[in-house]
Amino acid sequence: MSVRVSKTALVMAAALFYLLLVYNDVVMYEANAAFVRGVLSMEYAADAQVWRAIADPGIQEAFYWVTIFWKALAFLYCAWGALAMWASRHASRVDFYRAKDKAVTGMTLGLLLWLLAYLTVGGEWFLMTQSETWNGGPEAFRTLAAFAILLTYLAQPDPKVGEEAPST
Repeated sequence: MSVRVSKTALVMAAALFYLLLVYNDVVMYEANAAFVRGVLSMEYAADAQVWRAIADPGIQEAFYWVTIFWKALAFLYCAWGALAMWASRHASRVDFYRAKDKAVTGMTLGLLLWLLAYLTVGGEWFLMTQSETWNGGPEAFRTLAAFAILLTYLAQPDPKVGEEAPST
């Protein structure tokens, strides 16, 4: 398998991941919105930290919709990038590099979602890691790590077509 096809397939898998997240967030709206409400309300936190909580249902819903939109944007850029990469898999290095740009944007949006929204805001500001019920920290970290590895691989320079190492 060529490096270009490998990178394209992995970006398409990332797009599918985000598509399924958006689908699940919309189809199982109440179950997933309950997670956001649980984290933002901080019913699990010590009294000294509860001042950070957001109890307003409208703001909680807005937080949830921002994450859905963010995931949808990551999906769109990853899918767009994978399609562009596939279309340019036999093109010059420069053309393939340009095609990867959309995928890099999608992967970066995804990494920012997990690092900023889940680990930083949810985990550290709203202390979700203190909750037995609403602790999404381990899943967020696993996803962040997987996508960081994928983005690192994606960003690596690509060989010219025909210069790839022979498969063994």
